[in-house]
Amino acid sequence: MKKLLLSAVIGTSMAVILTACVSPKTRQLEQHNQALYDSVKAEVNPNPTQKYDIIIDASDSIEGLVLSKLTVHFYSECRLFLKRIPAVTHIDKPLFYRAVLPFKQIGKQKYQATVYQDWLIDKDYFNQGKNCGWETPNVWFTFESTTNPNATMIDFADIGRDHETGKLLAENTAYQGTFYFSRLFIANANPENRDMVKKIALSPTDKWFGAEHRNHLGRITITAKKQFAKPTTNQTP
Repeated sequence: MKKLLLSAVIGTSMAVILTACVSPKTRQLEQHNQALYDSVKAEVNPNPTQKYDIIIDASDSIEGLVLSKLTVHFYSECRLFLKRIPAVTHIDKPLFYRAVLPFKQIGKQKYQATVYQDWLIDKDYFNQGKNCGWETPNVWFTFESTTNPNATMIDFADIGRDHETGKLLAENTAYQGTFYFSRLFIANANPENRDMVKKIALSPTDKWFGAEHRNHLGRITITAKKQFAKPTTNQTP
């Protein structure tokens, strides 16, 4: 116990010493960049054209599982330096945008939505001398069970990348991903293990499940098909 306490004290002291070594110019830059980061907001493109048609199918999951929320997240390829801790690391952040994504039910447990790759304007947000660009959108989905209110599942699909490898998809390749979960987690979910269910109930592959769960796997399938051939420009110099 004394060793742990001593290690904590030494670690805290080192952090204070290293932080104190930051130069006044660096601190001024940190303050400037933080103020800039907090003030810059992503600009929505009024006429997006790079459309993805998204289908979310939970018909091979479990009775009573319904899509309750859908959001889209974008991250900029530009990052802004915000803080430096000498001899340890420096912290920077990309511009981030999130929006609720409308969807409609087209089957018993089947849903449809639309998202655009060029949803946001590409411009020089941080005055770095280059347009920032946006990474492929992440579509976050939340499923809840009408038969067990303690069972909630949250995960996301990066619709521009291969579901299992994470590599960028080829130009004419549609995203297709199957998320697996054990039906036993849903049936047995209770307030005590609700957080655990959120974290481990979904997997991008069935390989993570042991023999005791193989016969109880449910599936949620997501497809995102491009409805554009070539990227159009939405840049602002």
